[in-house]
Amino acid sequence: MADRTEEIRSCWKKMNDEQINGAYNFSCGYLSFLNSVKTEREAAEFIAGAALSRGFEPLEQVTAI
Repeated sequence: MADRTEEIRSCWKKMNDEQINGAYNFSCGYLSFLNSVKTEREAAEFIAGAALSRGFEPLEQVTAI
């Protein structure tokens, strides 16, 4: 096994305040999503509903790209 000469670095030390806040906001939204859906079926229904509400169409209904 090779010796590890490079020290372990934290990405938090390289991020600025805006990037840290963006990561925090993303994680809060993701935790909210995880708390609202407890099964794969609930997650799929949630994601499909979110996509439809943002203008996506079911693939079965698309006639041309």
